[in-house]
Amino acid sequence: MSREGRKIRVLVADDSRSMRLLIRSAFPFGQGLPEFCDASDGKEAVAIYKAQRCDIVLLDIRMPVLNGLAALEEIRAYDEDAFVVMISGECTQENLAAAREAGAKNMVRKPVSQQVVKDILTAYHERERRPVSILAADQSEEIIGALTVGLGILKIRHRMYRADSAAEAERAFQSIHFDLLFIDSHLGDNEGLKLISQIKKARPTTYRVVFTDDSAMESVLNARKHGADDYLLKSVDLVQLVKVWNRFIAASKEEFLTGRRPIPAFE
Repeated sequence: MSREGRKIRVLVADDSRSMRLLIRSAFPFGQGLPEFCDASDGKEAVAIYKAQRCDIVLLDIRMPVLNGLAALEEIRAYDEDAFVVMISGECTQENLAAAREAGAKNMVRKPVSQQVVKDILTAYHERERRPVSILAADQSEEIIGALTVGLGILKIRHRMYRADSAAEAERAFQSIHFDLLFIDSHLGDNEGLKLISQIKKARPTTYRVVFTDDSAMESVLNARKHGADDYLLKSVDLVQLVKVWNRFIAASKEEFLTGRRPIPAFE
């Protein structure tokens, strides 16, 4: 189980169905049994990861369509914090070096034993928590700067990506994993609200915050109607930013370097 109490999601990618079942059987039984996703080739593994962002990925190094190393590179391009372990019947120094260079946490020999699975789970739980990945879509350098300063004051470890248009934000969203979005409601003549609706359909677990200078109830309700989870005035008041962050943490099933505890409210 993860620290939030939910089950860990494990993606097992191997072109052999019997091998996938054998790997699954090495995991603990009972309440601690993870939720599994199966992929029979590298391309399918990448698609599943982008759709579900599994906690642990076990990738066979030799697979059809897209081999394991190529799949690892695509997964890491989408989410550089992905926890990926390569599996192979040929754990050569050459394969191990290639896997580590591509960003794998380790390489293990298959079939995977219960002890190896125990070591993988231990390494996963003891890993360094990742920063929150943020996409901020606004044309104003001043507003983005204020948001960056606010996150810094609150000591929220993050990676921020900037988009100046709805089209740029959409391209970034398709290629990179984001936990938290700040999108100007008037971006590109109200394209911001349209983009929020699209993101809600494509990836409903991403927390969507509308960036606005209009606090009228009608505007807030309209943003909610389009799929926004929250709103933040462009003045980036620290009290409001704390509230947005705490609501995001409460809604999220992920773990970040800031931990699971809410940030204390400012007086």
